[in-house]
Amino acid sequence: MLVRYGDGELERLVSDGEARSSTYDDDLVRSCRRRHQALVAAKDRQDLQALRSLDLQSEDGPGGAHVSIRLIGGTRLLLDLNEEKTDEVTVLGIVESDTREVAP
Repeated sequence: MLVRYGDGELERLVSDGEARSSTYDDDLVRSCRRRHQALVAAKDRQDLQALRSLDLQSEDGPGGAHVSIRLIGGTRLLLDLNEEKTDEVTVLGIVESDTREVAP
């Protein structure tokens, strides 16, 4: 899949293996990198749904419905799946599983 990022810091952390963050801890960054690899390896939305380890869930978000995949420690990666191009996904950010707010 083609993976785009709505959050510049997340894109930098995932694309640069040496990058560190003051916002996210190292375990969370490693988890994001693993999920990024799974997103890139998937051909389309149906591949994502078939990967049970991702725990793909529907989310209600601003401007329409989104989905999220499991990270670690009760956090999830919020995604916007392109309705027209099923082989594109935009990573919107990291959310807490219970509160659905951006994780610090």
